[in-house]
Amino acid sequence: MFVAQVAGIDKTTFRSRVSAMQSNPMYLPLFLIGCLLTSGCGAGAGGVTVTGQVVENGQPIEMSDYDEEVSGLRVIFVPLTETGESSGEVSQVTSANEDGTFTMAGNMGTGIEPGKYRIGLIRFKRDASGSEKDQWQGKYGPVESPFVQDISGSNSKLKIDLAEAQ
Repeated sequence: MFVAQVAGIDKTTFRSRVSAMQSNPMYLPLFLIGCLLTSGCGAGAGGVTVTGQVVENGQPIEMSDYDEEVSGLRVIFVPLTETGESSGEVSQVTSANEDGTFTMAGNMGTGIEPGKYRIGLIRFKRDASGSEKDQWQGKYGPVESPFVQDISGSNSKLKIDLAEAQ
């Protein structure tokens, strides 16, 4: 398909605009910015908002010391290839509530791309120096987590049971 057809203009107009850009270097940065703004990125309209809860033996996890400023639970969605390897794409991170419930709307708020994800969990607590320490010592972290899910529009509600980790 000819680029002008995608842009919704006729070939003659397209050629004259390209010619103008070639003769005036000021147009190139504007053209590139326009391409970036119209191309979009991330999940867009096809994004899935995932809701879920982290439980243990079917019951909400114990987080009696929950304090957003000092301790909490992070839920990390790591995109995977079909073979289960990290895809290298940006991971998506959200925080769970005191009862372990969470909503993953993606880093841009438009949902996450459907696909296969390793779901990492970090139960953190800040020490006196302000450093965060994972209370589970990486057992469910984004690299070692045994929790892998295929996310789609029909599979967007998750229950992650720590007792089922193998």
